[in-house]
Amino acid sequence: MTNRRVTLICSAAIAAAAIALTSTASFSQSNAAHLVGSWKGAVTPTSPPGLQPFTSLITFTSDGTMIESRRLFVPASPLGPLLETTGHGAWGRVNEREFDVHFVFLLQGAVSGSDIGTDNAHLRLRLDSTGTVLTGTFESTIKGTSGNPVFTASGTYRATQI
Repeated sequence: MTNRRVTLICSAAIAAAAIALTSTASFSQSNAAHLVGSWKGAVTPTSPPGLQPFTSLITFTSDGTMIESRRLFVPASPLGPLLETTGHGAWGRVNEREFDVHFVFLLQGAVSGSDIGTDNAHLRLRLDSTGTVLTGTFESTIKGTSGNPVFTASGTYRATQI
């Protein structure tokens, strides 16, 4: 009977420790799980002035990769009319509700069809306490075919789950 009681007490202690570890892991995983999925975002450039806001669709996967889509045709850019591919990249956690996201688009001239280079985007996002709204900042650097920066824009980003 004593061995059975010791076994039960040890089993209860192990179960309590497992629950404590699981609840701590669940908090971190639940934040990532809230990020994982698809979002509809509003991109609002603030610098340089005069750039138009646009809508973005972004999907975060559980393995840390992501894809982002926006309008393919950009009629008015500092480099003239452009065509832009879907963006591909990766995201990582900075802390409990903050995330760092980097992705790249291919650019070509909409009229000439020539390769212009890449649009290299960086988002710094914060997930609200409900897990349904992302807010943050973006920076977008267009690099020419030689890899040198030719234009940079920045602004704010806000997204809600789809």
